[in-house]
Amino acid sequence: MRCRSGLVSALLLSVASAAAQPAAPPLSMAEAIGRAVNQHPDLAAIEANIAAVAARVPIERGLPPPMVELQVWQWPFNRWKPTDAQWMVMLEQELPGKGKRDLRVTRARAEVAVAGVEVARHHLEMATQAVERYLDLRIARDTQARIAEAEAIVRQGIDAAELRYAAGSGAQQDVLMGVVELARLADERLMAEEAERMAAVQLNSLMHRPPDAPIGPLDPARTDAGMAFPAEPDVTARVTGWHPDLAAVERETERAVAERNLGLAERKPDYVVQGGLMAMPSMTDAFTARVGFSWPNAPWARHRVNEMLKSADAAILAATAQRESATVRIRQEVAEQLVTAQSAERRRALLADSVLPALQHALEIARIDYAAGRSAFTPLLELTRRLNEAALDIIRVRADRDRALTTLDVLTGDLTGQSHVESR
Repeated sequence: MRCRSGLVSALLLSVASAAAQPAAPPLSMAEAIGRAVNQHPDLAAIEANIAAVAARVPIERGLPPPMVELQVWQWPFNRWKPTDAQWMVMLEQELPGKGKRDLRVTRARAEVAVAGVEVARHHLEMATQAVERYLDLRIARDTQARIAEAEAIVRQGIDAAELRYAAGSGAQQDVLMGVVELARLADERLMAEEAERMAAVQLNSLMHRPPDAPIGPLDPARTDAGMAFPAEPDVTARVTGWHPDLAAVERETERAVAERNLGLAERKPDYVVQGGLMAMPSMTDAFTARVGFSWPNAPWARHRVNEMLKSADAAILAATAQRESATVRIRQEVAEQLVTAQSAERRRALLADSVLPALQHALEIARIDYAAGRSAFTPLLELTRRLNEAALDIIRVRADRDRALTTLDVLTGDLTGQSHVESR
């Protein structure tokens, strides 16, 4: 007796301590997306790469290093005195043609802009993954709650079967069938618990938190009543206003244009300025100077510049084709998400408004008939199972609808905070 009271006290103490622990704070969808977008380690790596590319911009403005040259001539073979030879020290500096340094800086900045689009790509990818994992977690939790309701219904059926068996009007097989159904539901519950833990680990990793960090209550599903869907042209217009694929095409076009302008500038000559001091024995020392320029339009050198321009023109045409391809792909993605959302909502309405009430009514009748001895136990279990499957289908199609609509919000930039990445 003392041992039992001690065990009860320990159990009550553990329950009290568990209840005293603070519950994890709620986690909204927007908060999960914000953490995944701004705190994932990949973002730091992308920003470091952009900084490395940006560090090359000042290099393009600098001049090449000067050349120091020492020449000696007319040094007699029979006299090895340095003072018997003529010496000259020269300093040479190459000067790019007019505007070439500015054009090189423009090209380098265009390369920085191309690299900068990766930030928007990261935000879109992390936000999409956060939506997936968040809804997976909500499905797993809702599934467990639904299975608990199904288990309660099966237990009621087992109680009714035990009463009939005790009264001599039922079979022990009915009780065993109920126990087997409970075991099957317990297996489904275990799988749902595994799915919950897996989704929580993945969501925590996206938010750069410890994998076992507790996740509090989640946002409920969107309100079913008065569900409205946006028009496809409106969503497409908003998506194309910032989508990183289109922004990348624009930046690639700008870089190709910068390359072409730089190719045109290669037709301008570069210059060489040289000055020095000449020392001659038994003569007065003298200054020397030289000025030279390149001839880029020489017949044997013109081909190089022409090929540079052809390459830049081909890059511009490729970017134009990529823009059309990206626009079609984005429009298709938006349309697919809208079709998914609308179809899921129609399925949800059918299940919730027609199928589920009919199954609930049939289950209630089957329960009454079984208690009165007018039917067998098998229809009661079958209806319970079908009711549970319909309720789980509602959970899944509602999540499919919310996933599609939230993905559209992500594509329009509303949930990523990156609407400043715009295609021009």
